[in-house]
Amino acid sequence: MYYINKFGLKKHLINSKYHNDEKSYVKSLYGKINYVLQIEKDNKEFKKYKLLVKRLLLYKE
Repeated sequence: MYYINKFGLKKHLINSKYHNDEKSYVKSLYGKINYVLQIEKDNKEFKKYKLLVKRLLLYKE
């Protein structure tokens, strides 16, 4: 999330040499964030990440 916020999703994926589509990456990230929130329901940082990734998902549809 740090690099997505700093460079944007496209640049982050290019720099990390991710070759699949953006939507699958964002869905995977969303799942990982939800997993953390199942364990730590009050984690403010991950709640913020969830909102940001949800916006990315809506943008990609």
